[in-house]
Amino acid sequence: MNRSRSFSRIGASLTCVVALTSGLLVAGSPAGTASTPTYGPSSSGDTVKVRQDARIRIFLPSNASTGYRWVIRSGADSAVFDIKARREVGPKNPMPGAGGRTVFVIEGDDVGRDTFVAVYRGPGRNPDIAKRYRLTIRVTD
Repeated sequence: MNRSRSFSRIGASLTCVVALTSGLLVAGSPAGTASTPTYGPSSSGDTVKVRQDARIRIFLPSNASTGYRWVIRSGADSAVFDIKARREVGPKNPMPGAGGRTVFVIEGDDVGRDTFVAVYRGPGRNPDIAKRYRLTIRVTD
């Protein structure tokens, strides 16, 4: 086999793996879906439908430099949905003190209804709760 052709195949394979991995981690959607529904602060208090094995993303504003962070209060041990990922996303403009987002990726597990609740709390022993977020998730088949 020609050496340049071999490198081309390796490069194409690596590109494919990176693209597939990026799609799963960034988009949070299972293979074969066009897009992942996304929810944010304005959807707090809402009820959403999710099919089994489908994913949604929740984006909540956060600023790690303040010591505040989003803490899950309800839903972490749900039989209805799984929290597949949680990650901190920095600001688009990385200025000192600029806020970012906390992203939760949630997948429908069993048919039913449960509520995801998170609070944005400060540092320390008796932290202040600055914000609350609540999303009822109804999983359908």
